Order: sequence, then structure tokens, then C-alpha cells
Amino acid sequence: MRERGVDPQQAAHFLTQCIFCMFSEDEGLLHDSPTSDSKIFSRILKAAHTDPSKTADRIKKLFAAMQKKGGIYGNDDIAWFNGGLFKIIDVPPLTESDLSILRQAAENLDWRAIDPTFGTLFERDRDPSCRAQLGTHYTDVATINKLIEPLITRPLSAEWVAIKTEIIAALENADKTKAETKKKYRKAAADLYHGYLERLRNFRVLDAACGSGNFLYLALHALKDLEHFAQSDAEVLGLGKQLTIETGTDNVLGIETNEYAAELARVTVWMGDIQWCQRNGRSIHKNTILSSLDGIQHRDALLNADGIEAQWPDADVIVGNPPFLGDKMMRGELGDDYVTTLRNCYKGRVPGGADLVTY
Repeated sequence: MRERGVDPQQAAHFLTQCIFCMFSEDEGLLHDSPTSDSKIFSRILKAAHTDPSKTADRIKKLFAAMQKKGGIYGNDDIAWFNGGLFKIIDVPPLTESDLSILRQAAENLDWRAIDPTFGTLFERDRDPSCRAQLGTHYTDVATINKLIEPLITRPLSAEWVAIKTEIIAALENADKTKAETKKKYRKAAADLYHGYLERLRNFRVLDAACGSGNFLYLALHALKDLEHFAQSDAEVLGLGKQLTIETGTDNVLGIETNEYAAELARVTVWMGDIQWCQRNGRSIHKNTILSSLDGIQHRDALLNADGIEAQWPDADVIVGNPPFLGDKMMRGELGDDYVTTLRNCYKGRVPGGADLVTY
């Protein structure tokens, strides 16, 4: 598509939508009825693969159906996805070769197995002249977990161990006391448990240079694992059956200067949330399937448009791999005006010769 002159943003946005369709149909989410054939996107590609114009029109209609509540495509009721991914529908001109590639991808691959690094495929195809400025890079899962484990998993696990000890003590006291005080101790145990769940629900992770969202994806999975583990423990202790998992996409926040990377981050987080629920036998929110994810913002993390220092949202921890750009390269990559404004804005707090990452 790029070689044919298709706008990079248009091509990338369309392919992201296609990937999400293939992921959704393999997860059984695309239709809104148990009697429907979930392979709607694959059927479209198969039915008119020699007529690109007709196929493009059908894809547009499917995207439009996914965009709204009560969407219909042919005889199929389509689930309500919303979330912004299908707000813009702009299918580029397609060729028979494009359709063949898409059809093979849809029919021959299991998109349930997609991992959090898929956004990197798109980031690599950006204009090479912009890569330094945008901080395009790839951080592997093992390296990301070197931050996730000590900042999220380890301390929150330790909190649960301490709280569980208090819960056990309260329940033991309940077993030893008379009926009138038994209820008080059991309520204290339940309050401790629900207090921890509330702690997880309110926990916020920020990546202020989030790229395509790999750090946020793994942070989200860590929080959901913690809640799942706590609920399992609580059930064994007799505090009731497991509840719905409340940690989710609201727990992660991101800032990204590139519009398309911010979109990829949202898609990565959406997929991560769905994947986790499917793998752990937990229900997926159906109204709508995709939340708004306003917490992942497309903007500059350092300066507002008026040159004033940008504010970051409140968060419990900050993770990420910020873009590195040496101080002698900054003017050439970012422009004189930006660098002068940046250094004046942070004067007295950051040395003038500091690398971009320091800001």
C-alpha cells in the first residue's frame, strides 16, 4: 500500500482495524448471537476476493456495524465495539493481491495468539527520518517485566499477604466467639478483602512515552493476575465466590506524541484485556466491548501547545522506555524553537545540556 502511494496513516489505521476484526472473530466476539457464524470478516474476504471494490464496500459496512449499538451486517447481529477504533472508517483502495493476503491471514492464522508486541510491526514501517524524533524502539517482554515485577507485582502481592494474615486472624476470632460478635469479626474480614480489591481498582500505571503500549499491556495483566489471585484466596477462606474482575483498561494511562502509536497502544490494551478474560474464564464486558480509553492520550509529554510545561495524570507508578535523543542531536531532530522553549521551561531544574530523556 505504501509503495502504491497510500497515505501511511490511512493504511496503518485500516490494517489495525483488520487485525482487530480477525482477533475478534477468532475470539468469538464479532457476532452478537450464539447461533451466528463468527467468521464474518473471513466470509467477506472469501465472497468477493476478485472484486476489490465490492469487498471494500462490505468491509466499510461491517466496520460501521461494529461502531454502533444494535449494528447489523446481513443477517448477523454485530456486537457493539465502540471505543474509538471504528470512529473513522476510511478503507484505502484495495487490490486483488491485498485481499489475497488478508484472506490468508484471516483463514490460516489463529489471532487469539497475538502477543503485545504486534504494534512494533507498524512502528518499524514509519518514515525512517522520524524514528529518532518519535523514539521508535522495541522493548522485549522480559525487560519490561524487570520493571513490572518490582513496581507492581511484588509490592501489591506483599500487601495482600499482610491483609490475608489479618483476614485469617479475624476469621479465627469469629470461630472462637459467641454469635453476637461472630458477625463483627466476619465483617471485618470482608472489609479487609474488599478494601484490597478497591486498592487494585484504583491503582494507576502511567507510561509517559507509551509507544504501541507494550508496558501498559503487561502492567494490565499483572494487576488482573493480582486480583484473580486474591479472589481465589478469598473463596478458599470462605468469603464468598469469586466476583467479576474489576481491574481493567482504566488502570493504565499513557502519553504518546505520535497519533498512530497512541491508537496502537489503545488496541494493544483492548486486546490484552480481552485475552486475559478469555484465558482465565472471566466474563467480558459486552456493553460496550471496547471502553473509551481516554487515559491513553495523543499529545506531547513535555510541553503544551502554548509552551507551558505539560502536566501528567496522577499515577501510583511510572513505567516505560522514554525516547533517547542526545543533547547535540535535539535541535536537528526537534527544531530550534522546540528545544529553546523546552530548555527555558525547565531552566533551573534540568541542566541545559541534558539529553531529551532527562526532561
